[in-house]
Amino acid sequence: MRFPLLVLTLICQPALFAQQLFVQPYPIEVYKGATQNWVMAQDRQGVSYFANNDGVLRYDGTSWDLMPLPNKDFVSSVAVDARGEIYVGSVNELGYFQKDDVGIYQYHSLMPQLPVEHRKNVKDIIETIVFDDVVLFNDLESIYMYSDGKLRILNIYNYGLITQGTHLYLARENGLCVYGNGRFQSVDFNTELEGMAIWLITGYIQDSFLVLDDQNKLWVLNPQGSLHGKLRPFSETLNVRLKGLPIVRITSMTNGNIAIVLKDEIHIVNKNGEPLYSVPKHWFEDDMRDGFVFEDLQHNLWLNANSIILQVITSSPLSFYDRHNGIKGTILALGKTAQHQYAGTSYGIFYKESKESFSFLPGTIGQTWNFYNFNQRLYAAHETGVFELQGKKTTRLIDHYGVHALCELKRRSDRMIMGTSTTGIWLLEKRGSAWHKHKIKGFEEETRFMQEDEEGNIWISHYNKGIYKLRLNGKMDSVISKTFYDRNNGLPSNVNNRIYRLRDGKIIVATANGIYSYSQIKDRFEPEAKFTRVLGKEFCVYTLTEGPEGNIYFWGAVPHDNEIAGMLIKQPDSTLKLLLTPFNKVAVPAHELRVDIDAPVLVAGPKEIWIGQGKKLLSYNPAQKTFYEDLFSVSIKKVWAKDSLIFINGRRQSDLDLPFASNNLRFEFVSAFYESPERMEYQYKLNGFENKWSAWALGKEAFFTNLPEGTYTFSVRAKNLYKKISEPVSFSFHICPPWYRTWWAYSIYVILFVFFFYLGIVLNTRRIRMQKIELIKKVGEKTIELTAMNNEILAQNEEISAINEDVHKKNEEIRQQAEELKKSNLTKDKLFSIVSHDLRGPIRQVQDIFNLVEMNYVSEEELRTLLPRLKEGISQTLNLTDNLLYWAKNQMGGIKVKPSDFDVWGIVEENVQLFRPIAKNKNIHLINSVEGSLWVNADSDMIRLVLRNLINNAIKFTKGDGKVTIGSEHHGNYIMIFVADTGIGLAKEEISLFFNEDHFTRQGTSGEKGMGLGLILCQEFIGKNGGTLTIESELNKGSKFSFTIKKARRN
Repeated sequence: MRFPLLVLTLICQPALFAQQLFVQPYPIEVYKGATQNWVMAQDRQGVSYFANNDGVLRYDGTSWDLMPLPNKDFVSSVAVDARGEIYVGSVNELGYFQKDDVGIYQYHSLMPQLPVEHRKNVKDIIETIVFDDVVLFNDLESIYMYSDGKLRILNIYNYGLITQGTHLYLARENGLCVYGNGRFQSVDFNTELEGMAIWLITGYIQDSFLVLDDQNKLWVLNPQGSLHGKLRPFSETLNVRLKGLPIVRITSMTNGNIAIVLKDEIHIVNKNGEPLYSVPKHWFEDDMRDGFVFEDLQHNLWLNANSIILQVITSSPLSFYDRHNGIKGTILALGKTAQHQYAGTSYGIFYKESKESFSFLPGTIGQTWNFYNFNQRLYAAHETGVFELQGKKTTRLIDHYGVHALCELKRRSDRMIMGTSTTGIWLLEKRGSAWHKHKIKGFEEETRFMQEDEEGNIWISHYNKGIYKLRLNGKMDSVISKTFYDRNNGLPSNVNNRIYRLRDGKIIVATANGIYSYSQIKDRFEPEAKFTRVLGKEFCVYTLTEGPEGNIYFWGAVPHDNEIAGMLIKQPDSTLKLLLTPFNKVAVPAHELRVDIDAPVLVAGPKEIWIGQGKKLLSYNPAQKTFYEDLFSVSIKKVWAKDSLIFINGRRQSDLDLPFASNNLRFEFVSAFYESPERMEYQYKLNGFENKWSAWALGKEAFFTNLPEGTYTFSVRAKNLYKKISEPVSFSFHICPPWYRTWWAYSIYVILFVFFFYLGIVLNTRRIRMQKIELIKKVGEKTIELTAMNNEILAQNEEISAINEDVHKKNEEIRQQAEELKKSNLTKDKLFSIVSHDLRGPIRQVQDIFNLVEMNYVSEEELRTLLPRLKEGISQTLNLTDNLLYWAKNQMGGIKVKPSDFDVWGIVEENVQLFRPIAKNKNIHLINSVEGSLWVNADSDMIRLVLRNLINNAIKFTKGDGKVTIGSEHHGNYIMIFVADTGIGLAKEEISLFFNEDHFTRQGTSGEKGMGLGLILCQEFIGKNGGTLTIESELNKGSKFSFTIKKARRN
């Protein structure tokens, strides 16, 4: 048996491509050490230590700290014992870091324990291992064994130490030696390795070893095997793949998988040698010949190349394919046959080459929306038509733009329905070996998902509208029945509805609020109970598929939380159990539900579920062992009291009685759970101050200020991305009271209080006694005088009060009478002004026309010409008279509001028809755009008068070819009705005068007159009905008069 020097064979060979693992990189800019890292170790808390050329790097999940050696030399190896002491090896140096009383790491060299003559012989300590209670430092020529504070030397040339289970082995030229009783002894199974040139040897499962020979063949050495079966090839297939590859090292993992490290790649195979996962070369700027591979406490691998440290998530059952595996574009669809698997993307169709990579199928450029398995054949709904897929062979069956969906017809295997994006649905019919398409009349909507139920109905889901149920005629060339379902028919939303068919034939709908099914009895959609019980009512399901065992795999979203994949596991009693934990790794934050999500799901095999996520194809292995329930730790890193550090790195000062001046505390905490540390959340509480936990947050600090004296316990716990909560850790302390609240201060306070209280009583008693004698004398003299004066004052007060009350009553009566007279006078002036100014003109006009007719000064032709003006004048007079009567009656307090529910559109239309001839006469376009069936609650007569005045005014002040629009808007519990015109408009100063009773309006665009009461009445009537009247106007551009009224309850 020989252990030759490892010389890498850099021969270009095909690598062991497989799906990729998730990687967390830590480049040199992050860890801030030297380029080269040699070895990694972890303590019991999970804190990681790296042997770096600048010293020991310590990473606790939050920060990287460098601990250099006193001589600033590089560190070649590192190990941690159960007490947390960090042992390091360097060139001509070995020792350990230990925390001092304040928690700061201090270095202690072990070189002084070596004989002086031997110190210069210490080479580069490339291995440091803690085994039981012994620390072994190995420079390949000597092993320095440190135990119980003493250092012992074994001068033994070797190729390295190997830990395997409960044993420690040493690799030598003549074979392996096992450690026991303080020395190494040769093992009896070395005969199995005789004549073999060994390049690498490492521990494997069940006390066995992995051996790599000089031909790149991997062997399993089992010391417990039979006489002729202790050494066997690991996998003949794998050995063929390994031939010629530049293997750097091989590491066995706790789950039985093997990590094979090449110079610029890492591949993981299972115990049968089948490729599982890979970390491609694009992660490595340099090769890994001088790096390390380490499996941490969370079962993830760490490895490195120059200037970068990588954490590879091997504990997760999730991996992925992307462009490095040959996939190009956004993944839109997934499909498979018995032997083949496919991915449809925005670029085209890709075929999976065994377990390695994907290759593009020529001739399929374009978006591929869905795959379908019909009658043992696989079809693709493609942007340019329909394809049939057989292995790598693609056959175009139909040319058609925008094919989105296909639907299998159970009763006709020679037919299927094609759904498109813009041209509705088509019948595809096979005649001989060719397929022909025929348009199905009666449906032109976009068709994205389509299924046929047991009764032959065709169900089609539209992204933004809802769901259609179609019934075709016998020839299947026309739709004879079409039923539409949306929110009014039970669906929770009109968007995000997708039709699926389960294996038992049941049609279900993935919706924004879970999974629904159709009730034929009620002719509406309802939540499917067995899904609602596990998903709840607000879990959006975008896409789903059913596995052969009845499990449901899906991509969904929780509103205002995240988008996430999930699995509904079928139980023995046919109920479902929700599994989300593994998929938290790929969850995407989501504030609102998105529409039109393309996240296809496919059961690619019993151990591989595919989920499309953008340009990544996720792969989930439900059979892989997981470790989500494993405990992980959280630790309090530092505690500050005011400006003093009282706790660091797990070491506290002995005195935890803090003075009151140090009652402001800051806690720093961290968890050494390294997978997605940016998503780690923390929760804390301070017993003695506030005994409830804080809200979960990403922050790693807690502050408490101005704490009163007392005893406190700070507790903190962490929650990782898989929602697992750690056990809390605590820190207790006591804040002493200030000197003025100590027991001796209170004793002095009591003594002083008693003394001064007694002295005060004595002095006050003496003073009161003297005052009492003097007061008795004065009281007697004043009593008689005060009695007489009081009687007189009481009599005068009663008389004055009576007079004041009478005067106040008379003044109030006079004020009220004056107000009434003033109002009556204003009313009288207004009435006379109206009669002389506004009514006289129209009536005089009518009289003049009749006089001309009577005197035969007007011909019949001229009379017909004057009749519209006559009609308009009478209409204006009638409108003015109505306004006058309503105004007068309102002034006298005679109008009462009689609210009722009515359709405001009808009143608007009534007024529009009333004023249409007048508007037509002025060539004005009068438009009613009020929403139909708009019910309000108000006095209909008042609203009718308000509309009549506003429309009349709008026509009056709008020039020919103008436009008057009456419209409506919703404002909460109110409806706003507006009358907008394109007339002459108003200046800002004119608007404020409109509601003044002394204001008269100006003439209209055709000389129309108004009495000025209309808008005053409008304002008063709208106010009586609980609304407001507003005016918006711009000079020479038009005006908009708006008023609000309450909605009726039926609205």
